[in-house]
Amino acid sequence: MTSDKHLGFIDQLRGVAILLVALGHIFGYAESRYPAPFELLYTTPEPGEIAGFLFTSIFCNGFTGVMLFFVISGFCIRWSHLHAESFSFKNFYLRRIFRIYPAYLVWLVIFAAITSATAWDIGIHALLLHNLSTRSFGSINPPFWSIALEWQIYLIYPVILWVSKRLRPGIVLCLTAMIGIVSGVFGTLTVQNAFRSEFLTVIAQLPTWLLFPWMLGFYQAEKLHSGKTVKPKGWWLPATAGIAILIEACPKIHVLRVVPWSLVACQWLQFCCARPERSASRWFKPLAFIGLISYSIYLGHDMVAHFYSTLEKHLAIPSSSFQGGLLATLVCLPLFVLIGWLSYQLIEKPGIRMGGLLQRGWLQRGSLDSSAPTRP
Repeated sequence: MTSDKHLGFIDQLRGVAILLVALGHIFGYAESRYPAPFELLYTTPEPGEIAGFLFTSIFCNGFTGVMLFFVISGFCIRWSHLHAESFSFKNFYLRRIFRIYPAYLVWLVIFAAITSATAWDIGIHALLLHNLSTRSFGSINPPFWSIALEWQIYLIYPVILWVSKRLRPGIVLCLTAMIGIVSGVFGTLTVQNAFRSEFLTVIAQLPTWLLFPWMLGFYQAEKLHSGKTVKPKGWWLPATAGIAILIEACPKIHVLRVVPWSLVACQWLQFCCARPERSASRWFKPLAFIGLISYSIYLGHDMVAHFYSTLEKHLAIPSSSFQGGLLATLVCLPLFVLIGWLSYQLIEKPGIRMGGLLQRGWLQRGSLDSSAPTRP
């Protein structure tokens, strides 16, 4: 199995990740999120509120979905690198650009038109640098922030390879986990109000914030390729998830949650790597389809969710309740899939195909140049 370049469960994991993100945004726009039990110190939460909090923390947690996306990204980048017949950074960046940029650019234009964005805002988004300014981090289309971080991790991939060859995986993971926690501390309102420095806010939004989950996927690919895949014990995943939910329940220590949720995502990936035959089940095919178009769903879904929240207010649709969140899910989720499929077919696939053609053209030209006689 380790020699197989394509792993079927990856699309299924992407499907899980995008559903977590989409459901989190749907329940957020429907104002159906429940407060953390330890958020209100002088009140006793009702059993229904605790149950709602647990449900949304497990099944509607966009943060968990993002951690899973970054674990998958680190895994796929390293996996494809290890299985490449020949590797060059020119081809690597060419594939990455045509994989993410055409669809991203089209959706950037759409959202910029809807929000009447300024030229400066559009420009910094087009350069994928919008996470480096508090003015543009969540503007135009809030989910775009993670695309910038993802691209910037690609830019430092040569450094990641250099470091990974010189330090043990445990040391790298500990360092990136600490950096992620420190970045989270810089991003808290307490620190920002105390120092009133945009520089600290920018530090909290650098790609190093989510380098820990990316490196977890990176090393998991190396283990799978070498045949040393870790088979997770049955209690690891629920135990780690329990710790993550306890941290979710206490907002004052949310800066720590990048570590447990990343470990949950990595253990999920490990489970799939250890039992790849389960990915062939027909029950998972719809999930794999959603995962296939997950990038396009991620780019465009916020438009539907925002439109529903506006419609909800004008038509007095019930909200701020679990039932309101379910109603929003029934309305929005099919539209997410439809928009994602159209975007995938009309924008994403042609962009990937164009990148493949350019890459093959460059390779052929390079082989012709190398075989041509040199001048004396």
